Amino acid sequence: PAISVKPFVATDDTLVSFADEVTSDLAKYLDKKDWIDSLIQKNPSDEDYQLIGSINKSGPNFEVDVVLKAPGGKTLWSGHTGGPMSQVALVSDTVGDQVSGQVFLEIMKVRDKYK
Repeated sequence: PAISVKPFVATDDTLVSFADEVTSDLAKYLDKKDWIDSLIQKNPSDEDYQLIGSINKSGPNFEVDVVLKAPGGKTLWSGHTGGPMSQVALVSDTVGDQVSGQVFLEIMKVRDKYK
């Protein structure tokens, strides 16, 4: 199967480069799994798993919201993480690693259903 990582959307100009880094890190971590191919696509196919996310500023913090959709569009998982804006430049790799780990587990649960 393939997973399309839609470029994460930042709702604040100060988070645009962070959103780009998280998108790249997610594709990198997901691509390390031998059985799945990850692609960064603005317009993913409905036949692929899709990872969609947004990054928002909330006072002194940032929030990352993520949705994993199965082929056909059913939501398999949604998650939320965040941290202080003062650390935003340091954590894209950590966010990518954590989210990709959770996405991997969710796809493993349903993998045979969507072959």
